[in-house]
Amino acid sequence: MGEDVADTVFKKKKAYLEKVEGQLKEWGPQIDILKAKAEKSKVEVKIKYLQQIEELRSKQGVLKERLGELKESGDEAWGDVKDGLEDALDEMKKALKRATSRFKKS
Repeated sequence: MGEDVADTVFKKKKAYLEKVEGQLKEWGPQIDILKAKAEKSKVEVKIKYLQQIEELRSKQGVLKERLGELKESGDEAWGDVKDGLEDALDEMKKALKRATSRFKKS
């Protein structure tokens, strides 16, 4: 019985890790596109846009760090580590949505 539970936890953890890694891979090119648009912007808004890009890259770095922590966590502790990763994911989603929205307006 205990082995079945451990196997289930392992499978859930693995599926979650794959989901987050996929999301990170998807966001990388989106940020690159925003950066390319920022580089073509007028000087007065270019700096602001590039600051937003740096914020996104920073959040992306935090996500990668948390993802590494989750990979290293034991199966019994992964729920706690996952919560921190969920918070970082939410922050990244919000920041990317804000940046994308601002770039569309310009």
